[in-house]
Amino acid sequence: MTTARYDFNFDQGSTESITFDYTSGDVGIDLSGYSAEMQIRRSPSDTKIVCLLNDSYPNGCFGPGLTGPSFVAGSGVILGTGGIQLNYNGVTGAIRLVIDKETTFGAFTDSRLFYDFELSTGGVVTKVLSGKINVGRAVQGDTRVAASFIGTPGVSGAAG
Repeated sequence: MTTARYDFNFDQGSTESITFDYTSGDVGIDLSGYSAEMQIRRSPSDTKIVCLLNDSYPNGCFGPGLTGPSFVAGSGVILGTGGIQLNYNGVTGAIRLVIDKETTFGAFTDSRLFYDFELSTGGVVTKVLSGKINVGRAVQGDTRVAASFIGTPGVSGAAG
């Protein structure tokens, strides 16, 4: 399966929640026994991380804390509730990503960031999604558009 590409629009200082389905032939893939990780960086080649999500929801969202706008793997801090939920709400193949408002406020200081989302099982790592995150400043009453993905037909979802 090739990596789907999707660019997100997030607001600095807002809790961001994205739900999508991981499928094969329009059938959800059971993600029991899988682990997941999403890394967000200032550039694809940057060695420091702006935000890291893993499947330890609700304690799976890590930001730089007071150390600055980025951190190295293993040194991030949990500021609020977030992370990745696999087979979300008991739905086979459903994935939910949550980044808390504390992390987006302190870490999403650039107008554009880059991410990769990976699933792994049995020692095999699969990059599922990658793209850019366009960061805006929260404006009360802004309108959101449902997510649509470019590329692999095995990924679909909506911004939430």
